[in-house]
Amino acid sequence: MTLYRLPDGRLIRVNPTPVQFAKHLHLKKGGLTQYGWDEKKEPEERHEALSKCVRAEGKGVCFHRLLFLRNVANKSNNRMMKIVAADDVAWIGKHY
Repeated sequence: MTLYRLPDGRLIRVNPTPVQFAKHLHLKKGGLTQYGWDEKKEPEERHEALSKCVRAEGKGVCFHRLLFLRNVANKSNNRMMKIVAADDVAWIGKHY
């Protein structure tokens, strides 16, 4: 939570939005695909790509990239991506 000062001097609390969160993590297009992750691949291939990502960048970065895909990037336009990302979030949580 962040405090923000209004022009009249009052302080209000502001919650970070997902866009601010994404900027903080330096999410970029192709962050997972560079390791071979794709929603259309079989689970074994996706899990192998996620393992590469975890070894290269750490569990937290890969986990938050998937959360971003699940929650923000594909809110209504790509239901399959949301389902696959949710499954992969659970897989990372279980295996790492």
